[in-house]
Amino acid sequence: MNSEGTPSLPGEADTRKVLPVRFRREADGMPGIDPLRGTLGSKRPREYYLRGLTAVFHPGVPLPGPLRVPQEFSGAEVLLLHPGPNVVEVMHLATRFPEIKCLHIVDSSESNLDAIRSALEKEAASRQLPELAGYVTDLRCLPEALAGRCDLVVEVNVVDPKSNKFFRQDVVQQISRVLKLGGLFYSAGETVRWTEDVIPLSLARVSLPADILARSGYSDALPRPLFYLKHLPDVPALMAEEGTLREWWRRAMELIGQGRQDAAGAAVQAPFVPRVEDARGEPNVAPWDFLITKPAVRRPAMSWTPDAGDHFGNLTLGALLQHNRQTGMYVFPVREYPDVVLKLMRPFEGDIPDDPMEWDRLRKSKTLKRENQALKLLKGVRFIPQRMAHGYDPTTGWYAIVVEYEKSGSLKDFIHWQYNRLRRHHETPEDVEQVLEPVLKLLASLSIVHDKGLVHQDLKPAHVFLRPDCPEAVLIDWGLARKVDEPLSEERRSLSWLHAAPERADMDVLTCAGVHQDLYAVGVMLLQLGSDLNLNEQPRLLFDYFLQHGHMPSSAKFESMLRPHWRWAAPVIARAVSSRKDVPGYAHHRYTSAREMAEDISGHAQKVRLAS
Repeated sequence: MNSEGTPSLPGEADTRKVLPVRFRREADGMPGIDPLRGTLGSKRPREYYLRGLTAVFHPGVPLPGPLRVPQEFSGAEVLLLHPGPNVVEVMHLATRFPEIKCLHIVDSSESNLDAIRSALEKEAASRQLPELAGYVTDLRCLPEALAGRCDLVVEVNVVDPKSNKFFRQDVVQQISRVLKLGGLFYSAGETVRWTEDVIPLSLARVSLPADILARSGYSDALPRPLFYLKHLPDVPALMAEEGTLREWWRRAMELIGQGRQDAAGAAVQAPFVPRVEDARGEPNVAPWDFLITKPAVRRPAMSWTPDAGDHFGNLTLGALLQHNRQTGMYVFPVREYPDVVLKLMRPFEGDIPDDPMEWDRLRKSKTLKRENQALKLLKGVRFIPQRMAHGYDPTTGWYAIVVEYEKSGSLKDFIHWQYNRLRRHHETPEDVEQVLEPVLKLLASLSIVHDKGLVHQDLKPAHVFLRPDCPEAVLIDWGLARKVDEPLSEERRSLSWLHAAPERADMDVLTCAGVHQDLYAVGVMLLQLGSDLNLNEQPRLLFDYFLQHGHMPSSAKFESMLRPHWRWAAPVIARAVSSRKDVPGYAHHRYTSAREMAEDISGHAQKVRLAS
């Protein structure tokens, strides 16, 4: 700040002596995600990446090496690399760390710094900001004035992962040079930018437990953020002959990467770059043993649209059963083994996108792996189609799981065909009691799944199958499954507006996976069975009512929607979907037990039967 109270951008940094790095690490000061509390402050894209900053300040994160770091934060200097013309990252840092003494901003464009200065001048009138200093320079030439002064350096997708090794090495050495001992370097996502042969010995990686990352609100759709601690003085890493090596490297990259032609006129193709997979799990048995499940070298995933008749390993794909355009997953039967289906998708490879609306590309790489983990937890459960194998195909690089083929009828078919509108006009109490059997089977399945600590998160009639000889309903498609109380971040949105609770569709709410979200979907299915509303043609009916009125319909409102023999179900449906906008997390006195909901349905149905 200058004497008028406005940010001094661009300008020279203050050279006053600063305190050693002091990070607040008290648990009470850490933001957490309560299942019923918490909201996101903004939908601005790049701010999402900065949520990982708070994770390293948690008491449960051990810092590497012998260096002791004080546990208070005061008078720190922070360097932000290339934020661009917007002020999102600057304001996030100023808000999250009000104790910052000076925030240094480096950008290659003076117009970007001017845009930030203009935005900050408006903010300075209504809030206190730290001192700011701007520098127009290249990443490989950070200001000499900052050498050994910075407590924290923040980089959000600045360095292109396709840049050559020497460029990335120069950048990270400059970052190490401006950090003081005990300072931290934060990078928004774990990518190929920062590898062991690039990071200097002066920086040691800080290990971040997954549960602490989740508590800080960092999306699990993104690659994990990286922290490096400056624990040793910088050692000159340049060799006398390195200039020659760089020149040879540059020429080789031009020849190979750009496909230049050699003297014979033949195009030189980019070389095969193997990827080392760190997959885990027991090895697959024949005939699925071609799938890679243990650490191995595989080729990058090829661009491929699978079709009937194509070969996948030693298998032949049958007629396409399903292609989910939103997740990129294909489901095929296997001609050689008609009792299984093959689910496959191309894994995500590349840098993290800036726009959260593009994070579906990251979801694609996780959906099938989540289903694999869920099926692993449900191994041996009789109403769950069992996973036979999983892994990467060494030829295509695609990830796949092999699952038992469920051939019974779905609840969707039951609603559309067996219990259609024509039959409903002539229904009797006995018909209602018979129709409730699939719902009670579904609740019996959910009670067992929930006891195992798992929530399906994508329940709808198409994912529920009914075996005549099974007392439970069969549940499929576990790609969105979560453990109970696992935080749900930006990718938590279900693919079904109709059956998803409003807190899962609203990105402004931080919440956790809960049993009540599965039971919300069961309540909507009851409404589908008991009313003449065609909810498939108006899937946003309940969500739009919630947005307009701030709450879900009351029991009396639901009663007016139901047919005479179903009006007893109004209080059950109202409680299952109960939501209020003035309640943190939106969930308001919903069912928290599938058994309790089943008892209420059975009790009400019995009263109706006795009355008739």
